[in-house]
Amino acid sequence: MTRGRPSFKLDKQRLRSLRKEKGLSLVELSNAISTHYPNWGRGSSEATLTANYQRIERTGSTSRKTAEAIAKALDVSLAFLEGKEIPDSADYLKQITKLIGEQIANGDNQALLSALSNLNASSQDEGIEWLAEDISERIEAVQLGRNPAEIADLVAYTGLSESELLTPANLKGHWFITIASRVCNRSDILHGAGQIRWHIKEQVEEDFNETATDGTIRIWRDGYWYRIEISRPSHRDLMRIDFVRCQPDANGLRWVAQSWRDEYLIADPLTDWARRTYNFVSAFEAPTSPQKIEQLRLIVTEHEGSYGQATGTELVTGRLDEIHIRTKEDFARESSSHYLVVSRLLADLRERLEPKLAAYPRQYWRVAGDHCIDLHLEPPYSDRLIPRGIRYRIRLEEELASGELVTAPWRHSDIRLAIEEIQSWLAPETS
Repeated sequence: MTRGRPSFKLDKQRLRSLRKEKGLSLVELSNAISTHYPNWGRGSSEATLTANYQRIERTGSTSRKTAEAIAKALDVSLAFLEGKEIPDSADYLKQITKLIGEQIANGDNQALLSALSNLNASSQDEGIEWLAEDISERIEAVQLGRNPAEIADLVAYTGLSESELLTPANLKGHWFITIASRVCNRSDILHGAGQIRWHIKEQVEEDFNETATDGTIRIWRDGYWYRIEISRPSHRDLMRIDFVRCQPDANGLRWVAQSWRDEYLIADPLTDWARRTYNFVSAFEAPTSPQKIEQLRLIVTEHEGSYGQATGTELVTGRLDEIHIRTKEDFARESSSHYLVVSRLLADLRERLEPKLAAYPRQYWRVAGDHCIDLHLEPPYSDRLIPRGIRYRIRLEEELASGELVTAPWRHSDIRLAIEEIQSWLAPETS
């Protein structure tokens, strides 16, 4: 019976490039492996060890223990050597900056020196930084398009071979996104995590606007993928959006895990957009907000001077428990339950604010808002009898069963409608 040696696959291009980046020869790295895995080639000569390592670099196959020792010798994770983990963008840019700086210092790369001289940089270091960022973006882009002329230009600029140039890069990253609904079906490749939210926002606004107030959005992770499901109850329609970080290679695109920078650029901004676009939001691990629409409240915080100095807080309940069950059912059928609740809250708010608003000329009040509503007294400087700096900040929150108040989603278009209603309270009375 023949027993094969255990085989563990590594990304051979990444392995070779990383060794060169670390400035290690085949001999030096094969010796370094021995320090982390004493059984590596025990009793073998240096020449044999070097040949063994060279075979690993050529085939990308070895045992798991040897692979772990190589990762330790190169000071990277095993997942990185497997090609499952992308290089950090800051590290990649630093690597290209170092490469360009060395070539400019040598003075042999005329293409690079010419490009540097054409920049209006205040110093050579600044010019190298600009070149490094531009060349890094071009390297990342050419890995997807593989334009032969562009590859040749970048080989000239960097001094890298074509295979080294096409080793996985990471500055902004490529993302594959699919959007599917009854009115929109498309797939795109985007460059940079920062483009994700804008692309989704554009498509939703163009193809999936919801006039009723009860639209919902759910965002979650599914392995390497981010997934979004948007419901328009009034249209009985769904939009599904899926996107994933991808790495181009000679065989096409393969899905890879997002980096911590991707998470920073995607999760919070996407959640913020969702809460400004829909009134019912489930984002990642958080429960759906609001959990119960009857628990929505308006919180009015009174300030004098800056918003950092609160002088009082009032809870507006809207007497939501008094809404008749049939009224609730009628509005739910029209997908406008949220509208019903907020209308009741605004009516209650008006009753509470009316004495305070009436204490001063109504034309002196100003109302504006984005995530919440700000109402402030702004008399002209010529009227010295009216105090300045009285402000009210109005937020939509949910009162949980525990009594805790948490900020609830409130879509921007509904905040604008609420502002218009408050402005109508301030309009001069006609006889």
